[in-house]
Amino acid sequence: MKSIFLSIAGFLIKLEFEDTEYLFNKNQIIFTIKKFLSNFIELPNFKLRSNNIKIDYIIRFEESLIVKTLKHISSEEFFINFYKKKSNNVIKTYYHISFLHLQLLLKNVIQKLLNNSDGFFLHASGFYVNDGVLLFLGKSGSGKSTIIKILRDHTFPIADDSVIIKREKNNYFVYQTHFIEKESWVIKKKDKYVLKSIFILHKSKRCFFSKIKDRKEVFKKLLESLLLSNKKNNKIQYKKIVDFIMDFENFYHLYFNNSPNKLIELFRKEKII
Repeated sequence: MKSIFLSIAGFLIKLEFEDTEYLFNKNQIIFTIKKFLSNFIELPNFKLRSNNIKIDYIIRFEESLIVKTLKHISSEEFFINFYKKKSNNVIKTYYHISFLHLQLLLKNVIQKLLNNSDGFFLHASGFYVNDGVLLFLGKSGSGKSTIIKILRDHTFPIADDSVIIKREKNNYFVYQTHFIEKESWVIKKKDKYVLKSIFILHKSKRCFFSKIKDRKEVFKKLLESLLLSNKKNNKIQYKKIVDFIMDFENFYHLYFNNSPNKLIELFRKEKII
């Protein structure tokens, strides 16, 4: 049985591909995974050591000879079988799913693993500079993508839309997600980065930033930026946000306009870039 090991957010996920007579769908999903998730794949020599390494989750692909279809009578919508839980850490899925389905499935798996550790998904953009990551939060249209576009030549952008924050050994780290986002040029990797600061974005005629001292305000903004896979995760994630705010202090308001030069000048003045 062919297998691929993915390392995402420090978790090890094994993809297993069962034998099938219908090779096209199998080969297509394997090709797509290798193409778009290549930087999350562990190298071949990793398999030699895999017997001694903890696998956090298994996703097993198999052929479904009958693609089940469910119709929602009132809305005239149709649904096909997606995946089935086999045990606490094993999911069965099918070769007929798309790569988008796989991205969503991986999100659900990682969300479950994060619920059992100190971590959460966050709707944010960000870049790596000077040995750490700066993250930018805000509503749609607030400028999250604009920030990384303006500063892409001065920093290493790591996210356009989503990140994972995880606490490890009393430090907070940022991991890149596996999603193919709007700014698809952002290079995604399995590496982790030290979290330095989080900025809440505001459109303004002036360019400046100020430290946020009100923890309630930070809590509200972080809740608005949480990426949740279902309502059951809410209570768990809220608790993690509270713990994060109590431990981490570098929260700022960033006011800026669409002038690239002024934004670059501000970041240079503050010795950020």
